[in-house]
Amino acid sequence: MYYQLTETLIESTQADCLNNSVPFIAVLTPEEWKSDRDRFGLELDMELDANPHKITKAESNYNSITGSLSFIDMSNIGGTHSFATFVIYDKGIIFVDHDGYTADSIARLQRTRKWRYPCPERFLYDFLAYTIADDLSILEAIEARMDEIEQRILANTELEQPHEIHQIRNDLLDLRSYYNQLINLAEELEDNELNLFEENNLRFFHLFGDRVDRLQNIVQSLRHSFWICRSHRWTLKRTVLLRFLRFFPQCSFLCP
Repeated sequence: MYYQLTETLIESTQADCLNNSVPFIAVLTPEEWKSDRDRFGLELDMELDANPHKITKAESNYNSITGSLSFIDMSNIGGTHSFATFVIYDKGIIFVDHDGYTADSIARLQRTRKWRYPCPERFLYDFLAYTIADDLSILEAIEARMDEIEQRILANTELEQPHEIHQIRNDLLDLRSYYNQLINLAEELEDNELNLFEENNLRFFHLFGDRVDRLQNIVQSLRHSFWICRSHRWTLKRTVLLRFLRFFPQCSFLCP
C-alpha cells in the first residue's frame, strides 16, 4: 500500500509516489520489498533484517536511516511481538510489514488523522505514539495487581504465589528493555545525522522520547514496588516458620 502524505494520508500508487515531490508512506510485505527495492534508488550500507531479531533500533546509512520496530502486545507482554523494518530517505518512509500490525496501524491513522502542517516527522510521531497509546492503562493495571498481591500477603491470606509474582517480574523486565529501545530510537531520529528531517520538526522525536521516558519511570517504580512486595512475602514466610519452630524446636535446622 502506498500513501501520499498530505493533510491526510491519500492512497496512491508506487509510480505516482516516486514521481511526485510529496512525501510518501509505503507499507510493503517482505516479498514486495524484495521485488521492488531497486525502484526506490536507495544506497543501503546494510540490508533490512530479513530474519527479525524482535528488537527496535535505527541506524544511519549513506543516504537513509534503516531500522526495525518490535511492538509488544500489552495484553500478552511476554508473548510474540509484532515486527516491521523500515527505511527513511529524502522521498519518504518505507515500512516492510512482517505480520500486518504496521499496515493496520497506518490504515487507522489514515481514517482518523488530519494534519495542519503534514510532514514525515509528525507522521512518525503519531504512528509511534499510537503504538504506546494504551500502555499507561496497562501499567496501572499491573500496579493494581501488585497492590492486591501485597495486601493478600500482608493479610496473611496467601503465602505462595510464585507464578503470578514471576510473571509480573518478567513483564517488567520486558517492558524496561522495550522502552529503552524506543528511547534510543527517538534519540537516533532526533540526532538527524543525515539531515533528512527539518530542524524545527525534530521536537516531535523529542516529545515521543519524553512520553516513553515517563512510561519507563513508571516501570522503574513498579520494579521497586515489586521488590518490596517480594520482601514482604519472604518476611511473612520467615515469620510463619519461626512460629512453627516454637512448637517444633527440633526442626530449627530449617531456619537460615
